[in-house]
Amino acid sequence: MVNPNYPVVEELWGPAWTAAGASLPATKWVNLIDRTLSQASARRGKQYELDQPQAGEYSIVLGSQDGALDPTNTGGPYGGKILPYQPYRRRAQWPPTANVFDGPIATGGEGFTAGSFPASFNVTVPSGSIAGSVAVLGAGNAWQGTNVFSFAIANGTGINSGILKMDTPAIRPGKKFTFSVFLSNTTASTSTNVIAYIAFLNADGSQVFGNGSNVTLVGASGTPSWQRLSVTATAPTTGAVYGLRVGLNVGATTTAASTIVADGFQGEWASAATTWVSPGTWYPLFSGFTERWPSQWAEGGTYGQVNPTAVDTFALLSQVQLKEIFLEEIDSHAPRFCYTLADAAGSTAFADMTGNLPPAPLVSSKAGTGGWTAGNSVTSASATGAYTGATGTVVNASPINPGSATAGSATMLSLADAGIKGPATSTWTRMIAFRYTHSSNPADISVIWESRKGDDSFQSHCKLYIDSGGGLILLANANGADPAFSRLFLGGGANMTDGNWHLLSFGFDGTSFRYSLDGVASTSSNSGPPTLGAYADYVGASYFPTTRTAFDAFKGDLAFVTEFPSLLSESDMNALFTAWKNAATGESSSARYARILRYSGYTGPSSIGTGMTSSMGPAVDLGGADVMSALNGVVETENGEHYVAADGTIVFRGRNVRYNALIPVLTFGDGSGELPFEDLQLDFDSTHLSNVVTVTQMSTGTTYSAQDSASIAAYYTRTMSRSLNTSNASECQDAANYFVSRYKGPLTRVQSIKLHPSAAPSLWPSLLTLELGTRVRINRRPVGAPTVTVDCFVEQIQWDMDGSGEAFVTLQCSPIDPVQYAQFSDTLPQFDQAVFAY
Repeated sequence: MVNPNYPVVEELWGPAWTAAGASLPATKWVNLIDRTLSQASARRGKQYELDQPQAGEYSIVLGSQDGALDPTNTGGPYGGKILPYQPYRRRAQWPPTANVFDGPIATGGEGFTAGSFPASFNVTVPSGSIAGSVAVLGAGNAWQGTNVFSFAIANGTGINSGILKMDTPAIRPGKKFTFSVFLSNTTASTSTNVIAYIAFLNADGSQVFGNGSNVTLVGASGTPSWQRLSVTATAPTTGAVYGLRVGLNVGATTTAASTIVADGFQGEWASAATTWVSPGTWYPLFSGFTERWPSQWAEGGTYGQVNPTAVDTFALLSQVQLKEIFLEEIDSHAPRFCYTLADAAGSTAFADMTGNLPPAPLVSSKAGTGGWTAGNSVTSASATGAYTGATGTVVNASPINPGSATAGSATMLSLADAGIKGPATSTWTRMIAFRYTHSSNPADISVIWESRKGDDSFQSHCKLYIDSGGGLILLANANGADPAFSRLFLGGGANMTDGNWHLLSFGFDGTSFRYSLDGVASTSSNSGPPTLGAYADYVGASYFPTTRTAFDAFKGDLAFVTEFPSLLSESDMNALFTAWKNAATGESSSARYARILRYSGYTGPSSIGTGMTSSMGPAVDLGGADVMSALNGVVETENGEHYVAADGTIVFRGRNVRYNALIPVLTFGDGSGELPFEDLQLDFDSTHLSNVVTVTQMSTGTTYSAQDSASIAAYYTRTMSRSLNTSNASECQDAANYFVSRYKGPLTRVQSIKLHPSAAPSLWPSLLTLELGTRVRINRRPVGAPTVTVDCFVEQIQWDMDGSGEAFVTLQCSPIDPVQYAQFSDTLPQFDQAVFAY
C-alpha cells in the first residue's frame, strides 16, 4: 500500500559493479529497502562558504539475519562480491505511486520528439530485424497522451526475437513483481504474437528467465485497438541476483510486416497488475560508493546486521595523486612508453614512466663514447625558450663530431634494447622534446630519432633530423633510396638551431600524416613512414648496431621520448604542447577544472559552468597534489563553488552564479505560503570577520591588499590571506576588495534549520529538489517584534530518515553578500563596482 504522505524510497546497491571511473551504472541494482532497520543519514556540503567541501557521507543499518550481506560469509549469495567502493544510492519518488518506472518510459516517451530512444530511457531493441523509436500518434490514438513506443517488425522475424528490453527497475529479492503494458498492432490485416517477460540478471549480465505471457495482436485500420499484456514473477532469494529485466519478444514467427506500438508501461511490486498510474518523479537523495561495510551479530549472536557507510565521488578523488601537468597530459592519451630522461646524474639506463617497458640503456659507437649526460637542468638561449609543464632534469648529448656524415664517437639511447623496434601498431604518434646546442648548423644532418628496418644499411627507415639549414625534416625512406618527395619539411623551415626547446609530435594511420611543432599542427595525406617491424630504434644519431658505427649525431638536450598507440588529433597534439610549454597558462577556470577531472580518470557525469576567471596562471601546482586539493585550488581562485550533487554529478559553478542569484528559490517561515520549519539556530558570527585582506598571485608572488579602517577601529585587526592562481593582476586586487567588503562586519549565519517533511508533507516536493548553493529566505516572526529575515545560500544538506516513516532535513546556510553588486546606479559607490568585477 502506497502512503500518499511519504515518498516511495529505494535503497540501491550495485554488487555487480566496481568504482571504475567513479561512474554510477544505469542498470543492475539490488534494492535493499526491505532490509533497512533504523535511521539512514546522508550529509553533503560544507559548514561555511570559505571552507573546502567535505566528501558526502551516507550511513544505514541493514538486517542480515541470513548472513547474505555479511562480507565474511563466503558461502552467501553475494560471497566474494561485497567489496569496497561499489555503487550505492538512495532515491525517493514523489508523488508516491505503485508504478516504479521513470515517467518518460511509463508514458511511452511523452514529451519527446519522434525518433530513436533517448539514452536516458535505458530501452534496447535487441533484434536487428526490429526497429524501435519514440513515435507521436497524437491524442486519441495513443493509449494516453500523444506519444508511444513504436516497433517495426519485419516479415519472417523469428520466435523470441527481441522487441525491447529494459534492465530496470532495481530488484527486491523475494518480492513479486508485475510488468504490464498496453499494446496495439497498427498494421491492418496482420497478426503478431507478442510475449512479455520478466528475467533476473547475474553479475555478468546473463539472464535467468523468470516468467512470461503472450498475446496475439490483430491489426486494424483507424483508431488503434489496445490490449493490456501483463506478467508476474517472484524475485528469487537464493543465489546471487543482481538485477531485473523486463521485455517484449516476438511470440511466433511473423508472416507479414507489422508495426506494434506500446504505451502505458507499469512496473509494480505486486502480485497482479493494478490500474495504470503515471509515476511520480524519482529524486536522488544520495549517490556514492560503499567505503566501509562492518557487520555485527547482536543479542547473543543471533541478530545479524550490517552497517555500510558510503561516500561520494569527492572521497575517491581525494585519494588520487597528480603528476605534473605535462606528464598527466601524456598519461591521458595512454602512451605505449614515455622515457622522460629525467633520471639521476650518472644514469646509463633510463626508465619508462608508464612501466610498460624495461629501461632503455645507452649504447656507444666503436669510435668511443659521446658524452651522454643525465641530470642536467633545463636551460635555454632565451628567457622564453624553456618549458614549465614539467620540472626535473634532462639529458645532454655531446658527440665528438656532431652533425657530420663521417663516423665518430657518439652515445645513443637504445630503444631497441628495451624491445622498441618501430611503432607497435600501424596507427601511432611519436613525441620528443629537444634543444640543439651546437655552435653552428649541422654540416650534414643532426639525427634526433631514427627507426631502421635494416641492420647496417640504408634500408627502410624513418629519420627525424635537423638539416644544414636549421630546418626540421622527417624522412620516410622506403627502400634505401632518398627521394625528395619522402622528405617532410616540418614547421615551414622554422629554425631549430636557436638554442631553445622545441616539442614535436608526429604520427601516421596508414592514410594521414599529422604533426604539431611547437603548437602549430598540420595534417596531410601521405604514404607515411614505413617503420613497422623496424630492426633498430635509436635516439641521438644514425647507428648501425652490428658494426657499432654512428654518424650524423645530435648535439643538445633531449627529453620525453614517447609513443602513443593512436594517431592523435591536431587538438590533442597542441594540448600536449600547451601543457609542456606554459603549463596551460591562460585557460579559464572552467577549462582548468575539467582538465583536472580528466587527469583523475573520472568518467562520471559532470556539470561544469562558465567560470569568471578567464586566464588561470600556470598549473604548476598539480604535481604531488591530490585531485581534490587541485580542484579546490581552482574553486578558490574562481571564488565559485563545487559539489557532488545528489545524483552523483560533479558540479562546478562560477562566482557569477551567486552574484546573480537575487531572488530566493524557497522561503521558510511561519507565514502564509511559507514552508514551515521546526527549529532554527542563528549565529551573529564573528568567526569570519576580516578587515585586512592580502591576496597573493601564485605565479608571481606579488601581493595585493585591501583594508577597512572603520572595521579595524570597531573590531581590531582581523586578517585574511588568500592565494589565487590567476594571471590577471586586477583580478587579485578585486578579490582583496571583495573579501573586505563581504567580511568587514559580522553577518547573521544559519547554524541549522530543521525541517520535518514527514509531519508536513507539503515540504516534500521542495526539499527533494533542493540542492547545494540554492538561495533561500528564512523568516521568523517573534511575538510583538518585527519579522527576522535572513537571505542565505544552502551550504550543507543532511537527510535523516528511519523505518518508522519519520524524515528530517537539516540545512546549514551562509549569508548572502551585504552588497548587491549587480544593482548598478549613479549612486553605487565606485568601490562596489570594482568589487563586482571579481
